[in-house]
Amino acid sequence: MNTLTSKDGVTIAYDRTGSGPAVIVISGAFCDHHHGAGLAEYLADRFTVYTYDRRGRGQSSDSPDTGLAPAEHEIDDLDALIAEAGGSAMVFTHSSGAHVALKALGRGSAITRLVMYDPPLTPDHQGRTEPPELKQRLEEMIADGRRGEAVETFQREWIGLPVELIEQVRHAPFRAGLEAIAGTLPYEVAIVGTHTDLSAVHVPALVLLGGDNAPVLHDAARVVVDGVAGARLQLLEGQNHDLVPEVTGPAVAAFLG
Repeated sequence: MNTLTSKDGVTIAYDRTGSGPAVIVISGAFCDHHHGAGLAEYLADRFTVYTYDRRGRGQSSDSPDTGLAPAEHEIDDLDALIAEAGGSAMVFTHSSGAHVALKALGRGSAITRLVMYDPPLTPDHQGRTEPPELKQRLEEMIADGRRGEAVETFQREWIGLPVELIEQVRHAPFRAGLEAIAGTLPYEVAIVGTHTDLSAVHVPALVLLGGDNAPVLHDAARVVVDGVAGARLQLLEGQNHDLVPEVTGPAVAAFLG
């Protein structure tokens, strides 16, 4: 992987593939750069695609709290990657990655087009300037070394997974990977759980929505489409929250191309 240095000295690891206009993939909670690798491969014949480990994940480092909100750090990371890509880029996001891009646009980041798959945005969070108290509890769990408890608390209280599924994941082979990046879960709560100014977005935007998703994600997609001027909604029939490159790729390529 390649690396770059963000504003606060954190190392951000990224992969670059393909040729053509730059597209940066921002993944959601519990994901690193591998999550977008299939989509990057699909788009590589038309675009130069950057997939990266958000701070605290994979091969990217992290830093102690410097007083900035987590979103500000992540915007700095994205801006550094945009600079590496040539000074401007189109962006594809999955799940909570949408909030990084939307908040970045509100701060003036050089994003020229935006695709959001299942952006998790609710009116309750839109009214907040401070993160929900879950952020502090997760931070305490991480500080005490209770990473597994942090994972399951996030899954239960933030994502809303049923107890039966949480118990299954507890014994899954990828469980260790979830615990390895559990330190980023407070960032997720802070970024998603605070106001995101949709009216500040003035670039072409597409919202992709898995047709088989829970109603809460359908509602969230509508909030984004109604709030972003000119945004389009495209339903992917038969899809859920998983990112399937063969289905998502054609829609992304058509919009970005």
